[in-house]
Amino acid sequence: WGKQGELPSQFKEPCAIAAAGSGEIFVADTWNQRVQVFSKEGKYLREFASGFYGPRGIAIDSKGTIFVSDTGNNRIVRFAANGLKEAEWGGKGDQPGKFWEPSGLATDAKGDVYVADNGNGRLQIFSHDGQALGSFKVAGWESKVFSEPHVTIDPRGMIWVTVPGEKEIRRYDRSGQLLTTIKGQTFPTAHFETPMGIAFDPVAKTLVVTDLDHRLIRVPYADR
Repeated sequence: WGKQGELPSQFKEPCAIAAAGSGEIFVADTWNQRVQVFSKEGKYLREFASGFYGPRGIAIDSKGTIFVSDTGNNRIVRFAANGLKEAEWGGKGDQPGKFWEPSGLATDAKGDVYVADNGNGRLQIFSHDGQALGSFKVAGWESKVFSEPHVTIDPRGMIWVTVPGEKEIRRYDRSGQLLTTIKGQTFPTAHFETPMGIAFDPVAKTLVVTDLDHRLIRVPYADR
């Protein structure tokens, strides 16, 4: 559903999508500076905003709390399921808890929040309330055109990220140890050029990746 525009159910370069346990679909409608909410059938339900500037990431935890990476404002904003703003943290910088154009977001089973701090070339981990819990460098992340990495957490708590500039998908543990690297030619049936979005499909047990070459790719899950 959708087409270019500014009205309800229309979009301007949406960059992220997340599903809540309720079945509602949340879309980071990036250049309309808002989040739109739909039923799983695509019916427009509502929208909310909080002074966004190019939001590029969205994640929902098991309790229905919504986290948005407000990329241009270098902050993370937390909302209740009804769109009521609850908290925010960040600001531009390279200190713990600061950002330079954050993009992808993910949450884990404990409710911790993982942020692709793209311009600083690192992944940061926070508690539900925004307390900095750790970070590690991700080689290849940098602030440039067509470099908007995303992150997902698998059932074992491993961290999967896309590295568009290096044309790779990688798996790290929470300490930042690199465990797996998947290149575009690793799987002949799942070739990709420039991976950006990523999610784990628990039913098919595959990684689902959006490729800047106009494709959606299912990548075999490397559970090892």
